[in-house]
Amino acid sequence: MVNPKSDLPWRNLFLTAIFLTLLSQISRKIAPIGPF
Repeated sequence: MVNPKSDLPWRNLFLTAIFLTLLSQISRKIAPIGPF
């Protein structure tokens, strides 16, 4: 098992990457012309 404390930063980074991807997908559908 991986130590939860050492696993936490990677999980946060992974969730942040997913969140940014979803955010760019949503913003692309709402406003096709944008930075994403």
